[in-house]
Amino acid sequence: MTNQKTLEERLTQKNLQNALEKDESLMEYTKGYIGPGGAGVVAAFGLIGEAITSLFRQWYYVGLTDKRLLMIPKGRRGKTTSYPLADVLSLTYTRKGGWISSTTVPGILRVQVHDEALSIKAKGKR
Repeated sequence: MTNQKTLEERLTQKNLQNALEKDESLMEYTKGYIGPGGAGVVAAFGLIGEAITSLFRQWYYVGLTDKRLLMIPKGRRGKTTSYPLADVLSLTYTRKGGWISSTTVPGILRVQVHDEALSIKAKGKR
């Protein structure tokens, strides 16, 4: 299982590195999704509900650089989103508790960009 996480982290980092500008550095990164899922869906609808929800979930490679917050859709569905750091009002990471949520989604990354609030369920720990 450790090798799988290492591979996942390397793929996330590689995809983000490929989108960087020449003078830009990747500081932190994770993989995550926006929307319902994880332990809350399992508790409400069971494993079948989580399986159905996961079919429609859009995953993103999320990176924080020295210049911007970058979100690249995994699998090329959707468009790449980029927020200059000057537009990011707050960025916090909260580690989830409990044995179910810690295995499905280790944390929540909350981002406030002007009038838009994002809550990203972050799977990576980097």
